[in-house]
Amino acid sequence: MRGLGELAVVSEFPPVVVELFGLLTTLGDPWPLLGGLALLYAVSDRLGLDRRRVGFVFATAFVALGVTLALKSAFALPRPPGALEDGYGFPSGHALGATVVWGTAALALDTGRRRVRLALAALVVPIVAASRVVIGVHYLVDVVVGTVAGVALVGAVLAATWRDRTEPPSHAAVDRVFAAAAVAALVALFLSGSVNTLLTVGATLGGWVGWRAVEPTVEPVGRSLPPRGTAVTVVGLPVVLGGLLSVGAAAEAAAISDLLTMGLAGGCVGLLFVLPRVAGRLVE
Repeated sequence: MRGLGELAVVSEFPPVVVELFGLLTTLGDPWPLLGGLALLYAVSDRLGLDRRRVGFVFATAFVALGVTLALKSAFALPRPPGALEDGYGFPSGHALGATVVWGTAALALDTGRRRVRLALAALVVPIVAASRVVIGVHYLVDVVVGTVAGVALVGAVLAATWRDRTEPPSHAAVDRVFAAAAVAALVALFLSGSVNTLLTVGATLGGWVGWRAVEPTVEPVGRSLPPRGTAVTVVGLPVVLGGLLSVGAAAEAAAISDLLTMGLAGGCVGLLFVLPRVAGRLVE
Protein backbone atom coordinates (compact mmCIF):
# COMPACT_ATOMS: atom_id res chain seq x y z
CA MET A 1 0.00 0.00 0.00
CA ARG A 2 2.93 2.37 0.68
CA GLY A 3 3.74 2.66 -3.04
CA LEU A 4 0.52 1.50 -4.65
CA GLY A 5 0.72 2.13 -8.42
CA GLU A 6 3.91 4.12 -8.04
CA LEU A 7 6.42 1.53 -9.24
CA ALA A 8 4.63 1.17 -12.55
CA VAL A 9 4.93 4.91 -13.18
CA VAL A 10 8.59 5.02 -12.19
CA SER A 11 9.44 2.11 -14.47
CA GLU A 12 8.28 4.15 -17.47
CA PHE A 13 10.98 6.81 -17.08
CA PRO A 14 13.58 6.79 -19.91
CA PRO A 15 17.04 5.56 -18.85
CA VAL A 16 18.59 8.99 -19.52
CA VAL A 17 16.19 10.57 -17.00
CA VAL A 18 17.06 7.96 -14.39
CA GLU A 19 20.79 8.54 -14.97
CA LEU A 20 20.36 12.30 -14.67
CA PHE A 21 18.52 12.00 -11.38
CA GLY A 22 21.13 9.49 -10.25
CA LEU A 23 23.65 12.33 -10.48
CA LEU A 24 21.36 14.92 -8.90
CA THR A 25 20.71 12.69 -5.88
CA THR A 26 24.32 13.28 -4.77
CA LEU A 27 23.21 16.78 -3.70
CA GLY A 28 21.65 15.03 -0.72
CA ASP A 29 24.30 12.40 0.03
CA PRO A 30 25.06 12.77 3.76
CA TRP A 31 28.81 12.24 3.84
CA PRO A 32 29.63 14.45 0.82
CA LEU A 33 27.45 17.16 2.38
CA LEU A 34 29.38 16.88 5.63
CA GLY A 35 32.64 16.98 3.69
CA GLY A 36 31.51 20.11 1.87
CA LEU A 37 30.60 21.76 5.18
CA ALA A 38 34.01 20.81 6.58
CA LEU A 39 35.67 22.49 3.60
CA LEU A 40 33.45 25.55 4.01
CA TYR A 41 34.42 25.76 7.68
CA ALA A 42 38.11 25.49 6.78
CA VAL A 43 37.99 28.36 4.28
CA SER A 44 35.33 30.45 6.03
CA ASP A 45 37.82 33.16 6.92
CA ARG A 46 38.82 33.58 3.28
CA LEU A 47 35.18 33.74 2.19
CA GLY A 48 34.24 36.28 4.83
CA LEU A 49 31.94 33.83 6.60
CA ASP A 50 31.47 33.65 10.34
CA ARG A 51 32.92 30.34 11.54
CA ARG A 52 30.21 29.89 14.13
CA ARG A 53 27.49 30.13 11.53
CA VAL A 54 29.19 27.39 9.50
CA GLY A 55 29.73 25.35 12.67
CA PHE A 56 26.04 25.66 13.45
CA VAL A 57 25.09 24.22 10.04
CA PHE A 58 27.68 21.47 10.49
CA ALA A 59 26.26 20.49 13.90
CA THR A 60 22.67 20.56 12.59
CA ALA A 61 23.68 18.22 9.77
CA PHE A 62 24.75 15.70 12.41
CA VAL A 63 21.37 16.09 14.13
CA ALA A 64 19.70 15.21 10.84
CA LEU A 65 21.93 12.17 10.36
CA GLY A 66 21.23 10.84 13.85
CA VAL A 67 17.48 11.46 13.61
CA THR A 68 17.34 9.80 10.18
CA LEU A 69 19.05 6.64 11.39
CA ALA A 70 16.88 6.50 14.51
CA LEU A 71 13.66 6.89 12.52
CA LYS A 72 14.69 4.32 9.93
CA SER A 73 15.46 1.77 12.63
CA ALA A 74 12.28 2.55 14.55
CA PHE A 75 9.97 2.06 11.54
CA ALA A 76 12.09 -0.65 9.82
CA LEU A 77 10.20 -0.36 6.53
CA PRO A 78 11.82 -1.83 3.41
CA ARG A 79 12.82 -0.05 0.23
CA PRO A 80 10.95 -0.70 -3.05
CA PRO A 81 11.54 -4.12 -4.67
CA GLY A 82 14.73 -4.12 -6.73
CA ALA A 83 16.25 -1.05 -5.04
CA LEU A 84 20.00 -0.95 -5.51
CA GLU A 85 20.65 0.45 -2.02
CA ASP A 86 20.66 -1.40 1.28
CA GLY A 87 18.98 -0.44 4.52
CA TYR A 88 15.50 0.69 5.45
CA GLY A 89 13.52 3.06 3.27
CA PHE A 90 11.30 5.14 5.56
CA PRO A 91 11.77 8.04 5.85
CA SER A 92 14.15 9.13 3.10
CA GLY A 93 17.43 10.16 4.65
CA HIS A 94 18.42 12.09 1.54
CA ALA A 95 15.21 14.11 1.60
CA LEU A 96 15.47 14.78 5.33
CA GLY A 97 19.17 15.56 5.24
CA ALA A 98 19.00 17.79 2.17
CA THR A 99 16.13 19.75 3.73
CA VAL A 100 18.06 20.25 6.95
CA VAL A 101 21.47 21.07 5.46
CA TRP A 102 20.38 23.26 2.57
CA GLY A 103 17.59 24.85 4.60
CA THR A 104 19.77 25.60 7.62
CA ALA A 105 22.54 26.93 5.39
CA ALA A 106 20.05 29.26 3.68
CA LEU A 107 18.85 30.62 7.01
CA ALA A 108 22.10 30.62 8.97
CA LEU A 109 24.88 31.71 6.64
CA ASP A 110 25.63 35.37 6.02
CA THR A 111 26.87 35.37 2.44
CA GLY A 112 24.92 36.73 -0.52
CA ARG A 113 21.25 37.61 -0.40
CA ARG A 114 18.95 35.67 1.88
CA ARG A 115 16.30 35.34 -0.84
CA VAL A 116 18.82 33.79 -3.22
CA ARG A 117 19.94 31.29 -0.57
CA LEU A 118 16.34 30.35 0.20
CA ALA A 119 15.53 30.02 -3.51
CA LEU A 120 18.52 27.70 -3.98
CA ALA A 121 17.41 25.52 -1.06
CA ALA A 122 13.85 25.49 -2.40
CA LEU A 123 15.21 24.25 -5.73
CA VAL A 124 17.66 21.64 -4.46
CA VAL A 125 15.45 19.94 -1.87
CA PRO A 126 12.61 18.92 -4.26
CA ILE A 127 15.18 17.78 -6.83
CA VAL A 128 16.87 15.52 -4.28
CA ALA A 129 13.51 14.22 -3.04
CA ALA A 130 12.29 13.49 -6.56
CA SER A 131 15.57 11.81 -7.49
CA ARG A 132 15.13 9.20 -4.77
CA VAL A 133 11.80 8.13 -6.28
CA VAL A 134 12.97 8.28 -9.89
CA ILE A 135 15.99 6.03 -9.29
CA GLY A 136 13.76 3.55 -7.48
CA VAL A 137 15.21 3.56 -3.95
CA HIS A 138 12.25 5.21 -2.19
CA TYR A 139 8.50 5.48 -2.39
CA LEU A 140 6.91 8.91 -2.72
CA VAL A 141 5.64 8.83 0.86
CA ASP A 142 9.21 8.25 2.07
CA VAL A 143 10.51 11.48 0.56
CA VAL A 144 7.43 13.52 1.52
CA VAL A 145 7.74 12.48 5.16
CA GLY A 146 11.50 13.00 5.04
CA THR A 147 11.08 16.54 3.73
CA VAL A 148 8.37 17.43 6.26
CA ALA A 149 10.47 15.97 9.09
CA GLY A 150 13.45 18.00 7.86
CA VAL A 151 11.48 21.25 7.89
CA ALA A 152 10.23 20.48 11.40
CA LEU A 153 13.75 19.66 12.57
CA VAL A 154 15.20 22.91 11.20
CA GLY A 155 12.47 24.90 12.94
CA ALA A 156 12.94 23.07 16.23
CA VAL A 157 16.73 23.47 16.27
CA LEU A 158 16.61 27.17 15.43
CA ALA A 159 13.83 27.88 17.92
CA ALA A 160 15.61 26.03 20.71
CA THR A 161 19.12 27.38 20.20
CA TRP A 162 19.35 30.47 17.98
CA ARG A 163 16.37 32.75 17.48
CA ASP A 164 18.14 36.03 16.69
CA ARG A 165 19.98 35.22 13.47
CA THR A 166 21.02 38.83 12.91
CA GLU A 167 23.89 37.97 15.26
CA PRO A 168 26.21 34.95 15.00
CA PRO A 169 25.22 31.99 17.19
CA SER A 170 26.89 31.82 20.55
CA HIS A 171 29.39 29.10 21.35
CA ALA A 172 26.80 27.63 23.72
CA ALA A 173 24.18 27.51 20.94
CA VAL A 174 26.38 25.41 18.66
CA ASP A 175 27.38 23.32 21.65
CA ARG A 176 23.72 22.55 22.36
CA VAL A 177 23.14 21.50 18.76
CA PHE A 178 26.09 19.09 18.93
CA ALA A 179 24.66 17.74 22.20
CA ALA A 180 21.31 17.13 20.50
CA ALA A 181 23.12 15.41 17.63
CA ALA A 182 24.94 13.15 20.09
CA VAL A 183 21.66 12.18 21.77
CA ALA A 184 20.04 11.40 18.41
CA ALA A 185 23.04 9.31 17.35
CA LEU A 186 23.06 7.35 20.61
CA VAL A 187 19.33 6.64 20.27
CA ALA A 188 20.02 5.34 16.76
CA LEU A 189 22.81 3.16 18.16
CA PHE A 190 20.43 1.74 20.76
CA LEU A 191 18.01 0.81 17.97
CA SER A 192 20.58 -0.48 15.49
CA GLY A 193 24.28 -1.32 15.62
CA SER A 194 24.85 -0.87 11.89
CA VAL A 195 28.14 0.44 10.54
CA ASN A 196 26.51 3.72 9.52
CA THR A 197 25.21 4.17 13.05
CA LEU A 198 28.62 3.44 14.58
CA LEU A 199 30.25 5.94 12.22
CA THR A 200 27.60 8.53 13.03
CA VAL A 201 28.02 8.17 16.79
CA GLY A 202 31.80 8.42 16.55
CA ALA A 203 31.74 11.28 14.04
CA THR A 204 29.20 13.26 16.06
CA LEU A 205 31.10 12.93 19.31
CA GLY A 206 34.38 13.70 17.54
CA GLY A 207 32.90 16.81 15.97
CA TRP A 208 31.55 17.94 19.32
CA VAL A 209 34.91 17.47 21.03
CA GLY A 210 36.72 19.18 18.15
CA TRP A 211 34.37 22.15 18.32
CA ARG A 212 34.80 22.57 22.07
CA ALA A 213 38.57 22.20 21.82
CA VAL A 214 39.12 24.70 19.01
CA GLU A 215 36.47 27.41 19.12
CA PRO A 216 36.72 29.92 21.99
CA THR A 217 33.85 30.15 24.45
CA VAL A 218 33.87 33.95 24.14
CA GLU A 219 32.76 35.79 21.04
CA PRO A 220 35.15 35.31 18.09
CA VAL A 221 37.83 37.97 17.70
CA GLY A 222 37.81 37.82 13.90
CA ARG A 223 41.38 36.57 13.57
CA SER A 224 41.83 34.96 10.16
CA LEU A 225 44.07 32.15 9.02
CA PRO A 226 47.18 33.09 7.02
CA PRO A 227 46.74 32.27 3.30
CA ARG A 228 49.20 29.39 3.50
CA GLY A 229 47.34 28.01 6.51
CA THR A 230 44.19 27.83 4.42
CA ALA A 231 46.12 26.08 1.63
CA VAL A 232 47.51 23.47 4.04
CA THR A 233 44.02 22.89 5.39
CA VAL A 234 42.45 22.41 1.95
CA VAL A 235 45.15 19.89 1.05
CA GLY A 236 44.75 18.06 4.35
CA LEU A 237 40.96 17.75 4.26
CA PRO A 238 40.85 15.02 1.56
CA VAL A 239 43.33 13.01 3.61
CA VAL A 240 41.12 13.23 6.68
CA LEU A 241 37.96 12.42 4.73
CA GLY A 242 39.74 9.54 3.02
CA GLY A 243 40.63 8.24 6.46
CA LEU A 244 36.96 8.34 7.44
CA LEU A 245 36.02 6.36 4.33
CA SER A 246 38.73 3.83 5.12
CA VAL A 247 37.34 3.40 8.63
CA GLY A 248 33.90 2.73 7.15
CA ALA A 249 35.29 0.18 4.71
CA ALA A 250 37.21 -1.59 7.47
CA ALA A 251 34.10 -1.68 9.66
CA GLU A 252 32.01 -3.12 6.82
CA ALA A 253 34.59 -5.88 6.41
CA ALA A 254 34.50 -6.50 10.18
CA ALA A 255 38.23 -5.85 10.29
CA ILE A 256 37.96 -3.55 13.32
CA SER A 257 35.83 -3.56 16.46
CA ASP A 258 32.77 -1.38 17.02
CA LEU A 259 34.56 0.68 19.65
CA LEU A 260 37.55 1.26 17.39
CA THR A 261 35.22 2.21 14.53
CA MET A 262 33.61 4.92 16.65
CA GLY A 263 36.96 6.12 18.00
CA LEU A 264 38.61 6.41 14.60
CA ALA A 265 35.56 8.10 13.06
CA GLY A 266 35.52 10.56 15.93
CA GLY A 267 39.21 11.29 15.50
CA CYS A 268 38.78 11.99 11.79
CA VAL A 269 35.89 14.41 12.27
CA GLY A 270 37.57 16.07 15.24
CA LEU A 271 40.55 16.77 12.98
CA LEU A 272 38.26 18.60 10.56
CA PHE A 273 37.88 21.30 13.22
CA VAL A 274 41.42 21.15 14.56
CA LEU A 275 43.19 21.15 11.19
CA PRO A 276 42.53 24.81 10.26
CA ARG A 277 43.89 26.09 13.56
CA VAL A 278 46.92 23.79 13.56
CA ALA A 279 47.73 24.64 9.94
CA GLY A 280 47.50 28.35 10.72
CA ARG A 281 49.98 28.05 13.58
CA LEU A 282 52.43 25.93 11.57
CA VAL A 283 52.84 28.51 8.81
CA GLU A 284 52.96 31.63 10.99
